[in-house]
Amino acid sequence: MVLSYLNRPQEEGEFCSYIEYSLEICSLESYREFCTSDRLSEEKCNYMDRQYYLGYTFICNLANYQSGLCSQVQYIDYLEQTQGESYEPKISFFSDYIQINISSFVFEEMWCSIGDYDRPIFLSFIILLGLFIVFLIFDMVINKKTLTPGVKYYIIVIIYMLYYVIFRIYTILFFVLISYGMFVTFLHPSTEKDVYDPFFDPSQKIYSDEEKKWKDDRIYALIFCGICLILFIMVMILGFYKKLIHNYLLFNFDDKNVENNNENFNTTIKRNASIKIGKNSYDFEIRQNKDLYLRENRTNKKYYFKEVEFQNEIYYLKFSNIGLKDQLSWNEFKFPYINDIFAKLSQLLIYIIVMAYFIITISVWKMKNDITYDYFLDLIDLGYKPKYYKYLQKSDDLNSSFYNYILYVYLILGIFIMISLAKYAFFGGFKNMVFNWIALFIAIIITLLNLITFVLSIIGFIYNFLGFYSYVGKNDIAFESDTVFFKINVRIFFLYIYFYI
Repeated sequence: MVLSYLNRPQEEGEFCSYIEYSLEICSLESYREFCTSDRLSEEKCNYMDRQYYLGYTFICNLANYQSGLCSQVQYIDYLEQTQGESYEPKISFFSDYIQINISSFVFEEMWCSIGDYDRPIFLSFIILLGLFIVFLIFDMVINKKTLTPGVKYYIIVIIYMLYYVIFRIYTILFFVLISYGMFVTFLHPSTEKDVYDPFFDPSQKIYSDEEKKWKDDRIYALIFCGICLILFIMVMILGFYKKLIHNYLLFNFDDKNVENNNENFNTTIKRNASIKIGKNSYDFEIRQNKDLYLRENRTNKKYYFKEVEFQNEIYYLKFSNIGLKDQLSWNEFKFPYINDIFAKLSQLLIYIIVMAYFIITISVWKMKNDITYDYFLDLIDLGYKPKYYKYLQKSDDLNSSFYNYILYVYLILGIFIMISLAKYAFFGGFKNMVFNWIALFIAIIITLLNLITFVLSIIGFIYNFLGFYSYVGKNDIAFESDTVFFKINVRIFFLYIYFYI
């Protein structure tokens, strides 16, 4: 019956099904001409329609309805005519659209699914936080004045770098938990329109056992959101120690002495350095915290020098050549003279973490197992063919493949960038041109991967937009709880974010 209505010819007078007859769009005589032999064989009409076509009448009582001899609409009309009562059917037919009353519990299911992740997130964070506290105690007791480049130094800096990334990841995770928790707590499950929320006004009526249980237990959801908010603020505070990492890389453990350039400051570190210019290599020592800054009066341009010792002579090495700065990048961590490549790699790592946030967020908004989406696809499988329906059918699989691609590719890329950051921080850039060509080749591959993401974002945007048009374009189906409409819009928004990044 639904398909007959949806696939009906739009020209008036073409035929008149029982739906049009019940809506008084056509007369009883027109309805009697509806169920021809061809339509009956194509299952576009039922036994009751055929009886009217043959000139008979038929009563759609409960027994006949359960036997499949008549439709739900015909049975409800029979009840209203014989019992004088109005019934709210699951499918309501109107002159220009169908109202399908389906209760979708997507947001409630989303909240329940969060329970599969919150405990692992909390437990892992407690363990990592405990290890970080132990590490901080160790960092406080060691004598930094005797700290030199070695295994202990590299381990300390690497741990600080790792936790710098870890804290940002947990910032995203706790923000996601807060967002979903607050959204579900205050907006779902919904009650009847124009009725106050019983959580704030207990005197209001509860409409179902499920809603009553939710209203009674919602206080626990609010407590959950409060805990996540506290952890979110704590992680945000813990993550602000970039300057500490820079000080470790420069062996600057006393900001006051460093700023005053105190010559008696006894943490001066001499580090062996080597640069390659053409075919010639030069070995010398850099005094790690001996810097010289000069400003040219004519152009007001600032120049940065490092004090070096070469063949028992003191020189000041000018840090302006890009190749030189790259080879000695481990020496550029005093603000504002941060190594350009290191800064750009750090920015790229932040982009990857941001994209990870969107992946985590949008993974919840899957179409699969959404009752309205499944119902719409069932209608398509049964013969309903709205415009661009194939794009809607394929969009879910395409989006899943797209998100998996981003997840795995950028996870590998993130690990690669972290290794590169550590390499630049400890040992500088490559001195051999062979390794530079290899790095260029890897950069080209990364660019191609980003280009693929760019293209996939455009394709995904097109598929979702056409699927969106297929779903709402004709406006001949209206769902009571239309979560698909919301999900498609969320997808399109996040695909635009991917495209932009």
